[in-house]
Amino acid sequence: MNYSETKALFSSELPQYYEAYFSDFEKTYDADSEIIPEDVLSLIRKETDVPEGCVDMIRAVRDRIRSEEKLHFAAMFYLYVTVLRRKPWENYLYSEDILPVEGFAKESVNLLFVAFALAHTLTVKRPPKELNQTNLDAFRGYSSGCLAERGYWGINEYHWSLLCCGGCMFMQGALKFCPGYFTNDFPVFTDGSGKNWFSTVSGEYGITKYGELTGDESESVAHTVFEETEDSVLCNRISKDGKVSLTPERLDRAVWKDYLRGGTPTLDIHIPPHMDYRPEVMADAYRKAYAFYRSFYPDHEVKAVSGYSWIFSPQLRLVLGPESRILAVMDSMHILPTTGTYSSDLRFLRPGSALCSKIEEAERAGRKFHFGVMYVPVSEFVL
Repeated sequence: MNYSETKALFSSELPQYYEAYFSDFEKTYDADSEIIPEDVLSLIRKETDVPEGCVDMIRAVRDRIRSEEKLHFAAMFYLYVTVLRRKPWENYLYSEDILPVEGFAKESVNLLFVAFALAHTLTVKRPPKELNQTNLDAFRGYSSGCLAERGYWGINEYHWSLLCCGGCMFMQGALKFCPGYFTNDFPVFTDGSGKNWFSTVSGEYGITKYGELTGDESESVAHTVFEETEDSVLCNRISKDGKVSLTPERLDRAVWKDYLRGGTPTLDIHIPPHMDYRPEVMADAYRKAYAFYRSFYPDHEVKAVSGYSWIFSPQLRLVLGPESRILAVMDSMHILPTTGTYSSDLRFLRPGSALCSKIEEAERAGRKFHFGVMYVPVSEFVL
């Protein structure tokens, strides 16, 4: 089959980058591949402690795919690119409706794909088991969750499950980390001292009177500018606490160099519930993660820790007191505001809590709470 014929077998559009791998895949394709051999299925069950019914479903989907030549070719191509050639965080796969297999729900087909990623992690990448345990637990939890919700074995949260089982997402200290790349929305410059950073925003957005980014022209009192030449950059500074200046500044390129741009390697954080949320706990996790990933993914040369969450909202300063741990942690970061907003009904907020009530009150007064991006340059936490 050619690429167009292969692509047509999928339910959703394959990302454009797949085509570049097709020729190499054809040269290595094994029509007799078992996809996941029986001994590896046994290994998966042993490591994850899933019930036999889960493994039976993986086996059934596998055997159905193997029974049809074109389906097998397409599945192996998908796994070749997604698991064997690209790093898990580079896949950008958000659709859960991928490859239709007659007689099986999409979640069951995706269970086979995630199991293949887990098999590769267990047999090739071989991360320390104590670090990988939360990912093994996630495989068991998301597959059991599918059974409980839908009545058949499959996998929930496909994109997240691929990251968990792909051998890249690990607990380090109090936080979970995954390699990633910095957003292209917020170029960050440095003067090379390791102490001074100039955060800005690319593109054109409205700026409210509060120094917030907005896509609502009725709220705008100014607009961002980002004009770049070889000698200078005209742009709006974002202060460390996430406020956007109303007046652009001109940066001298002889002094201010690129530090974070779209594609710059980062470590992205995921905050587990009920953690000891303090700056020193965060910094300890950053240091542990930086050291681990330098050895486990040495070609991913991390420049900063980064993250995206409601808990990085600059507007939380309106409702939290000076003793707040949330604010103390934010003060240890560089905050970047987004146009995305949330309300007091956000699922991460406990209904009826003091914080939820304060956010409701601020909303009634006309304030919007924006999701935030954070970054911490390596030089600010590596001792």
